Amino acid sequence: MLPVVKIFNFEFPTFYFILSLIVSVLFILAFRQARQRHLDLHHFFNITLILFLGSFVGSRLMHVIYEEPSYYAQNVWRIFYFWQGGFVFYGGFITCFLLGWIYCQRQKISFFEQADFFSPYFALAYAGGRMGCFANGCCYGKACDLPWSIKGRHPAALYAVFLELLIFVFLIFLQRKKTKVGEIFLSWVVLHSVARIVMEYFRDDDRGAFVLGLSISTWMSLGIAIAALLTLQVSQNEKI
Repeated sequence: MLPVVKIFNFEFPTFYFILSLIVSVLFILAFRQARQRHLDLHHFFNITLILFLGSFVGSRLMHVIYEEPSYYAQNVWRIFYFWQGGFVFYGGFITCFLLGWIYCQRQKISFFEQADFFSPYFALAYAGGRMGCFANGCCYGKACDLPWSIKGRHPAALYAVFLELLIFVFLIFLQRKKTKVGEIFLSWVVLHSVARIVMEYFRDDDRGAFVLGLSISTWMSLGIAIAALLTLQVSQNEKI
């Protein structure tokens, strides 16, 4: 594992270095695609800002409120020590979804059209985040003796990266064919949720309480996948 990367005389947490690099590259690629498709750049920049801030604040707050509430109640200022880690993906996802929905409603633009455009970038950003997890040594897997095990454990974070890259390829395929509005985003939500369930099965790090033998993230993934599947089914019969 490589929790810290050193460039010249500067040291950076590998997780943040990888995620910052990937998000920066994805922003440039998304901007170029938005221009090529003649999208409204005003909305593009606003939604991008919502995604940046929503994912950061939402994922941090869910960690604070759900994973370590008693600790942060006694150490309030450490809520802002984000460089020490502590983020929950679904907190960022839910926050971005709600803020994005509110923005699109107020601007009278299609939420699902915007979500369809950004979905492949969601997949790549998530894969990059899990690469950072792997480098940091968190989200480690259960013990195993398979040929690809790392230090005697399943590389759970790498499983997530691999599955999310496959999802990205599928989303690009969907983008190149005629699909209904919302189909790309909802497909990503379903497939990502399934991939997350797979990752959760192999994980062995401490991530909060389990209910009926399943982690909270697994239950959230199941609920989100079912909701997206139902919405996708509705979208096949009418425009959303």
